[in-house]
Amino acid sequence: MSGGNHDIASKLGFALPGSKFRRPAARPGIVARTALVGQLVNTRAPVITVAAPPGYGKTTLLAQWAERIGSRAAWLSCDEGDNDPVVLLSALAVALDRIGPVDPAIFPALASSGADITMVPRFVSAVASVQPPVTVLLDHAEAVTNKQCLNTIAEFALRLPPGWRLALASRTAVPLPAARLRTLGGIFEVTADDLVMGLSEARSLLKGAGVETGEASLRDLLQRTEGWPAGLYIAGRPRGSRRTPCRRRPSAMPRRPETTTGWPG
Repeated sequence: MSGGNHDIASKLGFALPGSKFRRPAARPGIVARTALVGQLVNTRAPVITVAAPPGYGKTTLLAQWAERIGSRAAWLSCDEGDNDPVVLLSALAVALDRIGPVDPAIFPALASSGADITMVPRFVSAVASVQPPVTVLLDHAEAVTNKQCLNTIAEFALRLPPGWRLALASRTAVPLPAARLRTLGGIFEVTADDLVMGLSEARSLLKGAGVETGEASLRDLLQRTEGWPAGLYIAGRPRGSRRTPCRRRPSAMPRRPETTTGWPG
């Protein structure tokens, strides 16, 4: 732990793997989402959502933004184990303790209370000792489906300390009162439409995959995949040669996933 409490793990009654708290390392050939990262850096909204189907680069965008933020970013990759309010809030506290000490008394308090939504004010008070600016990033938020946990996340979003931000990346609708936050100007929403790649980003993606393609072929790929990053990568992968893009029948071309009405925006 990088915060003031180096024995936090001993206060938990369960194990939390260290990988939950580390943002993914950038892979070779990854495309820099410079414009989107710039928007996230510049927004004044305390709550940020990145919601889109698989293959749009949600985790990549959050990781690149976290890199820009630096040491004031608390990363948490959600999984099925976070469908317990005690585990979820404890994991959040551990993530925050990595950037600044939280009150260690919160851990036994969470365990003894069951950590329902009424515990959120006390939780916020305990972690507010971490000095701003603070950005909490919850990746794979779709893994959290328990109603109590969803309500807890929503309540936390409404009670963020001054100078804090909360970002969630999810394949499904984020568990937040989005309409209320929009009215207050307190939410910045990134959707699948924002994550589609344009000509320059698509060219960089294929170049990183070892594919060189002409302007006409690139525009054709963009039209057929509708800028879906995963589709571009699959469609552009060479078969037997690293110098030319693969040729696919139109019916075999990867298609952009349908965006349901459940996603914000």
